[in-house]
Amino acid sequence: MTSSTLTDVEKTCLGTCALRCEVARCAKNPSLLALDASFDEAALTLLLTPEERIAALHKFCRQSDTHCQENCDELYWVSCRGLELDRLALSINPQQVVLVGCGMDMRPWRLKWSSPNCRVFEIDTPQIIALRERVANHVGTPSSCSRVPIKCDLLEWKSVELALLAAGFNTSLPTAWIAEGLVGYLTWSAMLALFQGSRKLSCVGSVFTFTAPPTESGKARAEANGRKLYHATFEESSDTVDRAKLAGWTDSKVIKGSEICSKYAIQATYMTQDIICCH
Repeated sequence: MTSSTLTDVEKTCLGTCALRCEVARCAKNPSLLALDASFDEAALTLLLTPEERIAALHKFCRQSDTHCQENCDELYWVSCRGLELDRLALSINPQQVVLVGCGMDMRPWRLKWSSPNCRVFEIDTPQIIALRERVANHVGTPSSCSRVPIKCDLLEWKSVELALLAAGFNTSLPTAWIAEGLVGYLTWSAMLALFQGSRKLSCVGSVFTFTAPPTESGKARAEANGRKLYHATFEESSDTVDRAKLAGWTDSKVIKGSEICSKYAIQATYMTQDIICCH
């Protein structure tokens, strides 16, 4: 498979892998190196030529940024948000994990899930799941969880719910829902359906954590930096939290992207987003 046969969505997924690998290669902050990019590296090696890998990286970074200037905070942000989502998900010691719009998310392999028999449900389109399976066949079985790939259209939440239950999702087990880089691509109605559906399936002790949609001001900053955003929703994080609360995630809060940047000692950029955590 070469980049000429990949869809734009697949290229974006692999571009995110390339970002994580680039951070692992050049970051000097030890906390950023906590994100294991070895499985991302395996995916890129399997699916892309070196030239295609650079092209995938350039979907996110200016050419002058690669290979990673010493303080390339635009690159580092992707690993920062991933580590923060990891922390929030692991904090409940989940027995089930749902990766909503999983793309090429390598959490089943790179994280150590402490609950015995932890199951990670991976939800995405048939095309993305097929791509993940190629990588899974290459890197092998995760060491601390079992994977449950689910092919679904996230815009049809009822079908997602039925597929999860048919695949053995247990509504009585504490669950960590993770949606990294997804929610902003949903319309308000689709976002509400996701929040309502996940809440319906979740017992006490569960958590839903996700990157907030970009704001209108964030969109303007991105465009000023030559980046066109293709999200469906641009809004303040407080509006997204209100929608999550309306859906039943009553204990929902915003973790400011600027605070996350400070935590990992990087500068906030136009790529910086808030993270929302719901209980």
